[in-house]
Amino acid sequence: MARTGILRTASTQKAERVKLITCKGCRQKTQPFQPGAKVCSETCGATFARLLREKLERIDAKAERLVDKQKLEKLRPLSYWRKKAKSALHAFVRERDHGKSCISCDTILIKTGKPGGDYDAGHFRSVGSAKHLEMDVRNIHGQCKQCNNHRSGNVIEYERRLRIRYGDRMVDELLADNTSRMYRKTDYQAIEAVCKQRLKDLKNG
Repeated sequence: MARTGILRTASTQKAERVKLITCKGCRQKTQPFQPGAKVCSETCGATFARLLREKLERIDAKAERLVDKQKLEKLRPLSYWRKKAKSALHAFVRERDHGKSCISCDTILIKTGKPGGDYDAGHFRSVGSAKHLEMDVRNIHGQCKQCNNHRSGNVIEYERRLRIRYGDRMVDELLADNTSRMYRKTDYQAIEAVCKQRLKDLKNG
């Protein structure tokens, strides 16, 4: 009889042992409100339901914003992507030529934080006369604002120094290049991505 009592007592104690949970409502380590529950009380159950509802609402709102962004990008004109590509390309060129002399004079190109930048990314063959070379990195170099804005690009000196820096072959090829380019949205996106990566590599190098 004593043995049976001992067994019954052990069984009862095992049944009474309840695994503690971290309540989803109050975040306290405690016993569940009922077997299998994730909360410790009806109040915490209501709190958990509210938190879960708010989380689902945030997920839905994020998904809606993503859809809206994708719709907006489809509606953006080609000029928008051209502008982004141009900005990334010019940023890369300015970083590449930082510390060098202006491509058309002896001014050393350094950054001092002036509004609008300290120097430009100037084109050898202008965008007006050679639109097809607007995104050609061979045609763009760091240039002081004086030469670019007040000397009409200082083209004669630009060409002379370009030949010294890169050789006659490259400059002659550039001058002879009259092949038209038809840039699509994906082309501009690719230019932007490549230039941003090159800029990052320069800054990290």
